[in-house]
Amino acid sequence: MDSKYINTWFTLFLYHELEYFSTYSERIEEFLSQQSTNLEQEFKNQIEALQVESDEEAQTLYEMHYEEEFHSFNNHFPTILRTSLFTTMYSYLEKQLNQLCKMFEKENKVKLSDLKHSGIGRAKNYLSKVCNIDFPSRTDAWNQITNYQKIRNIITHQGNEISIKKSEKTNISLFNSVVGIRLVDRVMHYEVKFDEEFCEGFSKILYSFFASLEESLDEETCE
Repeated sequence: MDSKYINTWFTLFLYHELEYFSTYSERIEEFLSQQSTNLEQEFKNQIEALQVESDEEAQTLYEMHYEEEFHSFNNHFPTILRTSLFTTMYSYLEKQLNQLCKMFEKENKVKLSDLKHSGIGRAKNYLSKVCNIDFPSRTDAWNQITNYQKIRNIITHQGNEISIKKSEKTNISLFNSVVGIRLVDRVMHYEVKFDEEFCEGFSKILYSFFASLEESLDEETCE
């Protein structure tokens, strides 16, 4: 296997695509923060323009004209944007692992499609069992990626607004293990909230994982 070609592939992913995702995540958070600030200022300006004096009048104005917008920018829009970016990043991870497998197919009779299942688990099995690469499956980064995989599957099936029953101990433990996720107690269930650290946390884990994979690829191509 051409080590220069593999390192080029890795460098492009690590220093370009992941950087794009990180930058985009920052832009999302800047946009949400600015829009929220603008909305708060607009509300204050309206209170002054209408000469609202009492808290009751201000509350009525808020409920009639601003409550829905505040809820959208503080809850709904952040969830949509963050989970959308996350699923895009995860799909790119899966795509790159599959492409790496395709590179090694040229030297193996066994093809990726010959293996059972799909996704990152199949790619891991192909690289480790067929290509004899020391795949970094015992690293903390990979273990966390498998947790993100489960979360991606839940998002795919439930959508952006996720709630889990208090009896679902496994899912509660899963969400609590990931940076940037909060469980909000709604008495009968927990509501899953994705904070601004969520996508950036996933990006850092991908950096760590691909750094480990690069080392394994370097070892394989030097043999």
